[in-house]
Amino acid sequence: MTQTCRNYIGGKWVASESKEVHKLTNPATGELLGEVAMSTADEVRSAISAAHKAFPEWRRIPPLSRARYLLRLRDRLEEEFDDFAHIAHAMRLEAAGLSAADAAQHAVAALVKLNEELQVPRLRDCNISREAFEQALPKMAADALASGSPANNPRMPTAEEIIELYRQAY
Repeated sequence: MTQTCRNYIGGKWVASESKEVHKLTNPATGELLGEVAMSTADEVRSAISAAHKAFPEWRRIPPLSRARYLLRLRDRLEEEFDDFAHIAHAMRLEAAGLSAADAAQHAVAALVKLNEELQVPRLRDCNISREAFEQALPKMAADALASGSPANNPRMPTAEEIIELYRQAY
């Protein structure tokens, strides 16, 4: 039996109401791996709403603990790196013949585009003034460095580089 991926909304796995599904196949063998329901607009809005509701609690978690959650997520993503080619395929991207790294880059670019199309809010869209953001940057960079998370990169970034990344994210 083919498994259909479910949405994770508000801490629960939820089956989509959508009848439209996309088949996930192994691009190398054509083997059917599963299906992804093409979530409805209401389901996407529900997921975004749940994320907004969860944010205050997440924000109260100390930076080091948040970093540990994110490091576990990163580790899991690295374990599943080859699956980015599957994601690219599932998103109907031209991934055939690409290395896993190139397919992953295509998938990430498509996810960025999808976030833009879904109008996922950025910091500047959340009533955080540029001035307040700029004033917080040194502390944010110091907290990031203190968390130890940047040390997990091939090269340890400087506080100035972290600040620049935050500016790009704003």
